[in-house]
Amino acid sequence: MKLPDAPVDLDAPVGDIRGAHLVLELAARLDVVLEHFCAQHAPRISPGAPVPIRDTENVERLPDLVHSPRLTLRRWVDADGPELSAAILDSLEHLRPWMPWVASEPVRLEDRVALIDRWNSDWEQGGDLVVGIFMDGMVVGGSGLHKRRGPGVLEIGYWVHVDHVRKGIASEVSELLTTVAFTVADIERVEIHHDRANLASSGVPRRLGFTFVDETPNVVLAPGEAGIDCRWHITRDDWLRRQRRPALGS
Repeated sequence: MKLPDAPVDLDAPVGDIRGAHLVLELAARLDVVLEHFCAQHAPRISPGAPVPIRDTENVERLPDLVHSPRLTLRRWVDADGPELSAAILDSLEHLRPWMPWVASEPVRLEDRVALIDRWNSDWEQGGDLVVGIFMDGMVVGGSGLHKRRGPGVLEIGYWVHVDHVRKGIASEVSELLTTVAFTVADIERVEIHHDRANLASSGVPRRLGFTFVDETPNVVLAPGEAGIDCRWHITRDDWLRRQRRPALGS
């Protein structure tokens, strides 16, 4: 694990926004890596076995089913395990430069199913939403809305199957999920983060009208990264304003 060249003062005052952002970024990225590590090393759960959860009757959950004319976004289910594993395996070298969790791939099918169960358990309890991206019933990627950036903020993450890149899928998914995010009453901002070296990912928030906020030194967890986190965001008001604009030619 490579640390930023510049020293990081973890005891910086709360008002030091740059330092606070770095701490949040480290926590968010390590959480992703640890989740996939646990998929391999946690006690075994039989595929399809129920996952114990707390009482969730009054929990507010993120919307978990979204459609566009060509795409469906929905939560993964245990039966998706083989197809999800195949999509990741097909795309390993494409994803490896940018996705830290690829370092733990491939995982066994039972571990994949256990991970899906944990994603769904977390969602049931009001946590993150992790979805598959389906086109004509086939897996073409994965995405999600994550609460790791603090109150009032959701972060969009995404990956696309190597056979479906450069088809506008990441942008379409991010547009759908941004709209969904702002149906949640207390969400005022949506963010997209990427490493500075990942030029393809930078085009997604730019295309959707997100505002570039800042660059922050970051831990390098994947081989293609430069160690600079780029943060983009859009506010609820700005998004709704863009949605009200008439289409070109109308």
